[in-house]
Amino acid sequence: MSWYPNDCHECGKPIKGEWESQVALGIETGELEDRPSNRLFLYDKHIRCSPSRAQRIIHPKFPRVIDIRQQFDWRRDDNAWTDEMRAKYKKLYTEAWVKLQMRTNPRWKGNCIKHNKKETIICDKNLNKQQGKITAKFNDIK
Repeated sequence: MSWYPNDCHECGKPIKGEWESQVALGIETGELEDRPSNRLFLYDKHIRCSPSRAQRIIHPKFPRVIDIRQQFDWRRDDNAWTDEMRAKYKKLYTEAWVKLQMRTNPRWKGNCIKHNKKETIICDKNLNKQQGKITAKFNDIK
């Protein structure tokens, strides 16, 4: 059964697939169980329309999101966020988002490689043509 497309509870525009869904991201991070009830009864929205979660995704292919609500803005020093929490959730959400893209986004499938030692993932729409010719130093990729 496909849950998509459906409309974003926040902006009203269609969520085209799991790769755009904050419910799917929550399942990928382990914060939600993958049960039909979670997909049926939770209001879904685009990942970018959930700024408290989206601000934690730091990746060149994901547009930067800032949560301007004081209690959720993780850039501020006057709330509950510590440096350790920021690092933990940045890693959790960014890795979950990349896995979600690789697993469900048709524009990413077959266009990514994973470097085993550093778990670095490189995605490029021309990757299939370039395989074997990639010369980037994995340690230089941020």
